[in-house]
Amino acid sequence: MSTQRNRGEAESTSGLTILADAASVRVQLCLSPHCSTVASLLEVASTNWWSADPNGWQRVFEKRATGVDFAALAPYTAYPAVPRFLTSALDNPAPTFAAQLDEIRSTPDARVRVEVLEAFGDAVPRAYLPFLTSPRRSLERLCAALERYWDQVVAPCWSQMRVTLEREVLRMAYALATSTPEVAIAQAHPAMSFAEDRLTVDSIVQNDTAELGSRVLMLTPLICAPDGLLADLYVHDRIKVGYAAPGAEDVWAASHENTSDTNQLTALLGARRARILAAIDRPVTTSVLSAELRLPLATVSEHLTALHSLGFLTRSRAGRTVEYTLTALGTNLLQVFDTP
Repeated sequence: MSTQRNRGEAESTSGLTILADAASVRVQLCLSPHCSTVASLLEVASTNWWSADPNGWQRVFEKRATGVDFAALAPYTAYPAVPRFLTSALDNPAPTFAAQLDEIRSTPDARVRVEVLEAFGDAVPRAYLPFLTSPRRSLERLCAALERYWDQVVAPCWSQMRVTLEREVLRMAYALATSTPEVAIAQAHPAMSFAEDRLTVDSIVQNDTAELGSRVLMLTPLICAPDGLLADLYVHDRIKVGYAAPGAEDVWAASHENTSDTNQLTALLGARRARILAAIDRPVTTSVLSAELRLPLATVSEHLTALHSLGFLTRSRAGRTVEYTLTALGTNLLQVFDTP
C-alpha cells in the first residue's frame, strides 16, 4: 500500500484523518492479491518482526523467502512513500495477481519519472534514482523480483488466504447493506471510527489528513499485515485503507495448535475464545487484551463480540474506549470448567 504524504499539510495529526460527508460517502470492498503480497513483503523484509503469533504466517513466509532478491524489492520496503504507479488500480472486484502486476509493468516511462518526483521531490532515494534514468529496465527488474516473491512465498497458500479474505468481504458487505456507513466502517477494524464526517484511523504507521470529496473509500482486508492500517490517500479517484482482517492468523492455526487439547472449555468455545475469556479478570479493553495475549486487535475484537453475543460478557463505552467485563454467566462458565 502506498503511504504517500501530503506535502502541503502543515497540521500535526495523530494517525489518519479522512474528511468525508457521511451522507454521501461511497464505499467499495476489494480483494487485492497485490496489496496482500506487498503487505507481507513489508513484514518479511523487516528486521523487526511483528510476531503476534510466532508460529503463524510470518514464520512460514520467512522460511519460504530464502533466496529472495530483497535488494531489488527495496522500492517497496525501504521507504514510507511509494509512487502511485507501484500500486495497482485493478482492485475491484477481485483481480488476479498477474493482472495487477501486468498493469504496473506497463506503466509508461514518462509516468514513472513524473510520479517518482511527485512522491519524493528533490530528495529521491537511492533505490529510485534508476527509475529516472532507466525507467523501463528498473520497472522490469522490480516486477520480476515481485513476481518471484509471489510464486515462491505467497502463491502456495493464496487459496487458503483468499477464503478468509472473501469471508471478510462478505461480512463487511452485509454491514454496509444493513447499517449506515459510519457504523459499518467502524466494524472493519477496532482502530477505525467514523463520526462527525471524520474517519479516524489510529495508525502508528502514518500521520496524515486527507479529504475524500467525490472519491470512493475503498476498504481492503489483508492477511499478511501488521496489526494496523495502511492507506493510499492521494490517488485521484479513491482513498484505499488496508486493514488486518479478523481471523487472519487462523489460516495457519490448525498446523501448530494442539488439536489433542482435552480442555473442555476449549472444546466448547474454541482455543482462542477460551483463552480470551479466561484472561478477563477485570474490566479490560480490546487493545489491552491484544497486548497481553499477543493477538491482533481485529481478532480479539471479533472474539469479544462473539462472547458478548453469547452472554458471557458485558461492555460499556466511555468515549472511544470500550471495556469488557465478565457477566455472572461468564464467571460461572469459567468456574464450571475450573479455568484459572
